[in-house]
Amino acid sequence: MPDLRLTGEASAPTSTYRRSMDVASIIMGMAIASIAWICFVPWTKLRELREAEERAAAEGRDSDPA
Repeated sequence: MPDLRLTGEASAPTSTYRRSMDVASIIMGMAIASIAWICFVPWTKLRELREAEERAAAEGRDSDPA
């Protein structure tokens, strides 16, 4: 794996992560994205279900098959 640290005068110990992220940051980003996905997808499905029920009610059909 190539060394992504900066070289020259700008290579202070704090500049090591300017071009690459550490593993903890990557894991944290993936966890946040997963939680957002888990929350977002069910809400969109629920919205689609409500819209389908409203269309069925407007057409005079009973949306409940039982």
